[in-house]
Amino acid sequence: MPSPVNRYRQGFTMIELMMVVALTGILATIAAPSFKDFVLATRVRTAASDLYASLVLARSEAIKRSASVTVTPASGDWRNGWTVAVGGVTLQSQEAVSSIDAAAGSAITYRRDGRVATAVAPIQFKVAASPTVQMRCISIDLSGRPLTKTDTNGDVTDGCN
Repeated sequence: MPSPVNRYRQGFTMIELMMVVALTGILATIAAPSFKDFVLATRVRTAASDLYASLVLARSEAIKRSASVTVTPASGDWRNGWTVAVGGVTLQSQEAVSSIDAAAGSAITYRRDGRVATAVAPIQFKVAASPTVQMRCISIDLSGRPLTKTDTNGDVTDGCN
């Protein structure tokens, strides 16, 4: 007796495959803009965190070594990166970060007591990528402590007030 012919084969039909591809394309176009802002926000947080960590390192090394430690922007611009150095010895180097806008001068020097060597009012850095992403600010008061704030009002002109 011959075996019955298998009428149903396993697998997907071409129509089912095309529907899955079409739905995946629609979902990807909906998710792409929010994913772009997510990536930009992550870059801003990372840049602010890197700068903050470098400033904390410089301050703690100045106190620990009882010597002046300088944080210097690469090529005179903080966007090109920076180095933390003491007595000509580089403790840390940071690569370029394009989202930093600094109102600071050419370098920040921490004295051996951990205070900033300049008498200028608080030094402030702004880290921003686009108007849709919250800006982060790092300020250094006269005691030398760096502080991080997040912009709450969305106005880039007033910093993170």
